[in-house]
Formats: sequence, C-alpha cells, structure tokens
Amino acid sequence: MNTPIPREFVGLARVFRNRVAAADGRIRAAMPAIIGPLRPRLHRTHRPQLSIREIDDALRAWQSVMDDGLMLDGRLRTYRRSFMVAQLRPTCDRITAAAWEDDETGQPAIALSWHVLQMRGRKAEFTVTPIVTMALHAMARRIERGDGCEDSNIIEDLAPLAAHTAADRSTVAPPPAPPIPAEIPATRGRWAGRWVTARDAARRRDFKVFQVQTFLDDEMEYSNAYP
Repeated sequence: MNTPIPREFVGLARVFRNRVAAADGRIRAAMPAIIGPLRPRLHRTHRPQLSIREIDDALRAWQSVMDDGLMLDGRLRTYRRSFMVAQLRPTCDRITAAAWEDDETGQPAIALSWHVLQMRGRKAEFTVTPIVTMALHAMARRIERGDGCEDSNIIEDLAPLAAHTAADRSTVAPPPAPPIPAEIPATRGRWAGRWVTARDAARRRDFKVFQVQTFLDDEMEYSNAYP
C-alpha cells in the first residue's frame, strides 16, 4: 500500500532539483568558451594535438565551472593528442514511459550523469550521459527517510549509489529478465531500484540505466507496493 509523501519533503526535493537545474544551465553556458579555444588548434595542424598550456587552460576553465560541491566522481586523462576530463554529478532529467499515455512530457526527475569534455582526432565535444535516474518521488523519500536534507547530506548519500552504478557491468550487458531489484546502502538507509533499458530520443539509441524507485530507512523491507 502506497503511503503519501508529506508535501514538505516533495517541496525540498523540488528545491534541490532547482539548484541542480541552475548548475546545469551554468555548465551549458560555459562549455562553448572552454571548447572554443581548442578547435582552431585541432583544425590547423596535420596531426592534431594540444599544447601543455592549452590543456592547463582547459582544465582551469573546467574546474572553475564544475567545482560547486555536486561532484560524485571525477576522471582525467591528458595526452596531447587525446584529452579527456569527466565528472559524475546530478543533473535534471524527465522520466517518461510508453504506458503513460496521458503524460507525454514525463515526470520531473534527477539523474546522475557523466559530464565529459574530450578531444579525439579533430573533434572536441562535451557530452552528458546518465547512468542513474530517479523520479522526484524517490528524492523526496530520501529527504523524508534519510539523514539530513542539506545539499551536502544528499550528495553524501548519492555517492555510494554513483559508485555502485559506475562500477556495475550491467551498464554494458543485457539486464536480467525479469529485472532484479537491488539495494545500495547509504548513510542511514538505502536506495532501492533496478537496471532498465532507456531510450535516448536525440541519439536514437537504447542504453542501460539504473532506475531508483525509492529510498528506505533501516527498518523497511523493499517492496514495489511500498515506495
């Protein structure tokens, strides 16, 4: 039996998502200025490569935009002919499903996504790839049942979820059928969800993503009927 979420926790989940949305906007606005200086170098040389100074400038610009307390994981690979810097962090999302015939725009959601700036050959690009998604409902349950509702508390609980999914080979292998629920421990409580196949409409491809269905406190047992 579903139990309604008190409105105050839904409201706090929306506030967190709004802060994530503001960060998303800031990052999108900054990326052209970071990528722009790299492209002339890639197109004016026979064997494209970046100078040490160009790499350092790109890294400083990246850090100035991304260093906001929302990082869950980071990766860096710098070669003069192959440059990559990545950060796993929350981003805004929307969840839709074929069964929701009366809801074409979907439900507001939060994703954990790799933000990647990379140079390969003559191409420099910025991509955002989700590995976890959760409806606002699940974040509201975390605020209701978890330990603390400040951004730092939420990020602390998202960190083990990010680590689990980033390391799980299910992202590249076919998911089990039927999907097997998984529980990932947090500071006080645990995330509950499963791997599903999602559709990237823009790129017209399917990919695997861990869908969080709820957050449980230490006394609860997982059940789809009790999200």
